[in-house]
Amino acid sequence: MIIDRGREHPTQMHALPGQSVEHHIASIDNRATAASDYSPFVVTAPLDPRLPGGGGVIGGVSNLNPDKVGLVDNYVTPASNYGNMYQHWNGIDVGVNVRVQQGLML
Repeated sequence: MIIDRGREHPTQMHALPGQSVEHHIASIDNRATAASDYSPFVVTAPLDPRLPGGGGVIGGVSNLNPDKVGLVDNYVTPASNYGNMYQHWNGIDVGVNVRVQQGLML
């Protein structure tokens, strides 16, 4: 089952009468690895004012330990099991089909 913002069913939005759009958010959790299976490291970037923070040491990066590489036990679960997950977009999508003379479609 896929959950969107704590609901136990897909969120449906009605675009036009008789039409709907479904929105799902799921999370995939690899149960074969744990947080302790990752080793933190730092990267040293050149000092350059054009880089974020001016360059230097970049931390917060982790590598999977070699003994866990390739181990997979994926568990698909509702994203809400890990917190309030949602996607938000402000915009519009438009699609247009135009049929001109003699069945030609643009």
